[in-house]
Amino acid sequence: YAMALDGSVHYVLAMAGPAIAQLTGAHIHSGTAGVDGPIEMDLNPAAATSNVAEQTLTSDFAAPLSLLCRMALDLSAFYVNVHTVAAPGGIARGQLASGTVGLWATLAGSAELLVVDANARAGVTLELTSFTSGRAVYAVPVSQGIAAVNGAQVRLGAPFVNGASVLDLRAGADFAVGTQTAEGAITCDQTLFTRMYGNPAAFYADIQTAAAASGLARGQLGTNPATFRAVLLGTNETTIVDPSANGTTKFVVTGVHAGSFDVTMAIPAATTLTGAHVHAGAAGTNGGIQIDFLDGTGITTSATHVTGDVEFNGQTFASMLAAPDLFYSNVHTLLAPNGVCRGQFVRVTDSSAPTGLSYSTPAIYVTNSAIAPNLPTSGGGAVATYTIAPALPAGLSIHATSGIISGTPTATSAAALYVVTASNTAGTTTANVTITVNVAAPTNLVYTTPVTYINGTAITANTPTNQGGAIASYSVAPALPTGLSLHPTTGVVSGTPTVTLAAANYVVTGTNVTNSTPSTINITVQATLTAPSGLSYANAGSYPTGYAITSVSPAQTGGSPPASYAVSPALPTGLALDTTTGVLSGTPTAITASATYTVTATNGAGFTTAPITLGVTLGAPAKPSYGNTNFIGYVTPSFFNTMTPQTSVGGGAVASYSITPALPTGITMNTTTGVITGPPTATSAQTTYTVTATNATGSDSSTFTINVPY
Repeated sequence: YAMALDGSVHYVLAMAGPAIAQLTGAHIHSGTAGVDGPIEMDLNPAAATSNVAEQTLTSDFAAPLSLLCRMALDLSAFYVNVHTVAAPGGIARGQLASGTVGLWATLAGSAELLVVDANARAGVTLELTSFTSGRAVYAVPVSQGIAAVNGAQVRLGAPFVNGASVLDLRAGADFAVGTQTAEGAITCDQTLFTRMYGNPAAFYADIQTAAAASGLARGQLGTNPATFRAVLLGTNETTIVDPSANGTTKFVVTGVHAGSFDVTMAIPAATTLTGAHVHAGAAGTNGGIQIDFLDGTGITTSATHVTGDVEFNGQTFASMLAAPDLFYSNVHTLLAPNGVCRGQFVRVTDSSAPTGLSYSTPAIYVTNSAIAPNLPTSGGGAVATYTIAPALPAGLSIHATSGIISGTPTATSAAALYVVTASNTAGTTTANVTITVNVAAPTNLVYTTPVTYINGTAITANTPTNQGGAIASYSVAPALPTGLSLHPTTGVVSGTPTVTLAAANYVVTGTNVTNSTPSTINITVQATLTAPSGLSYANAGSYPTGYAITSVSPAQTGGSPPASYAVSPALPTGLALDTTTGVLSGTPTAITASATYTVTATNGAGFTTAPITLGVTLGAPAKPSYGNTNFIGYVTPSFFNTMTPQTSVGGGAVASYSITPALPTGITMNTTTGVITGPPTATSAQTTYTVTATNATGSDSSTFTINVPY
């Protein structure tokens, strides 16, 4: 549907089944997925224009602006459902959504009614960015010849049923043909968009040549994840480094620009991998990098798996649909930077149900610690989606397309059975996983120490901190000085000492069901409170900007401990004096001439002072980081993510940036800010570039790689 600020609403409803004529009602309700809610808008099919042949309803009407504003704020909080006489409570429903819709098809010559070349193949991707516009890419193997294709259409029709053309993929004003792919803008009407989105299998893509005017290769549109697999073998590398190396790559495409991957390694260990890619190239032929897996997001690594999500361009996807065997996956290590293990891709179909699903079980985790990802294995057809019941313990989740269980548990959970279901269009299989979450062991128990107390004076409570799991009980040995006590469940030391004692150590132990952790408190009990004396600091010297200093702690040789500290004049920007401990710390950010600062330590009996001399000079730049090193495989005229150097890694202010060798045509660097922009306008071989950040004190460099194969 489409809405305007004057309250007018236009909608198109397309049904694959049941027949439009059977609908007795159609509404928009408020409610999240799986939650029924009240009717907010009646689409009134009786008053709509129906098209029985196209299975659509269309209508225009007015709606309250308040409702339209609520829907615009969060479409996912509303759903559409439809009703029939046989299903008055609703027969089909779905949440509203906005954004890009991806459709694709694998084209085969054997799918044509009149087979001209059974070996012909192609791939088509459609990125629908609105109800009326989008972008299309089609690809054929280089050996087949993209120049020979003189027609590319989306047509209406079931498998092996020819239908009328509904979308010309070559009609865009910016349509262009490359060496293997052709790409251009597409336009369609809202009715076609809705029908294709609602029932893509009722449409097919085909391509024609002069010799096959009625069609050379065709395939139905779909949205189910396209899955590619490659068996990685060290013997497949063109230069064999380790013939025993082996693994697999599973690449699941969930949109024309997005997907997830799972690189499973036996030899070498996944933790040793420094690179994992998709390349263009037939068996035994090296080619340019098309997708850099490790440049993706949500990367997780275990001894046997590297997983994550990745983005790429539609040309690559269309080309892989057309000829997956002309692409390969390989992985790299420090000892084998050119590749230790590779294998050609194959497209895995979902014509058979998945089988033999299994996970590592039982799994025992602890709170607040990231778990080692629990990865599934299965046989049979490729898995399209994974679900789990009941819901996993808080902090854990299952990836819908890879099936990986990961996360950081945040609460304890008794041992429980969870059922994972793996599904595709042919069927399902299940696996049981038993998961227990225990409280984390307590760690890093810390008290204020050393401490000096006065006989007969109530102490300031000494409260512990703990970075591990919650502590259930505390104990101390030897016994604390007379008058002081340790709370058994909070760990707080409090009370009023009644005897004078020399300095001694007391070990407090914090314990929970998982483990325990100790902390030592050094306690002195003096007869009377005296002013602090003998305060001193080591000479601080000169610090560089942009680098955290080593903390400087005060020394004291006489008197009672200070209750507070102060410094005058104000310290250089970025440095601070802790008013309780007197510790100097921080990261200086501004150049400051050497000067002497006076620290005053005070308690109820008096005060003492100590000088501390320091200055701040310009620090050398830190190694420039772009956060996306190994930035590989951007294809003309595709997008190019602007590369901005990160400034949070420390170091002095950068005066200028330089890069060698010269960047590919169309990509430029701002030598003042270090920002790199594009896109590239010409092909360029895979090249490593060195960026150097410089100021008056020094310089540092880092590298990244760019490959522009098309």
